Amino acid sequence: MKEDFSIFKNSFFYLEPESAELFEKYLMTCRRVERLATELDIPTEALKQQVHRMKRVVVEQTSGVLNRKYQFMGGMQKCHIAE
Repeated sequence: MKEDFSIFKNSFFYLEPESAELFEKYLMTCRRVERLATELDIPTEALKQQVHRMKRVVVEQTSGVLNRKYQFMGGMQKCHIAE
């Protein structure tokens, strides 16, 4: 689990440094876009769009690495064999 979290955290490197910092703040504020937008003094809709783009990058990078990791370990193959 720690390794998986490290993979997730490392996927932030695919974001611009300012975006990575903003995404981390977003996660730390319990994903409340309105609260963060008010705190940063930016329009809520603009922040929602930025967060959506950042999520897409982080999810794509994290899922790609984790898929390869678990396929290599045999976890994914066992699921497909059982079907």
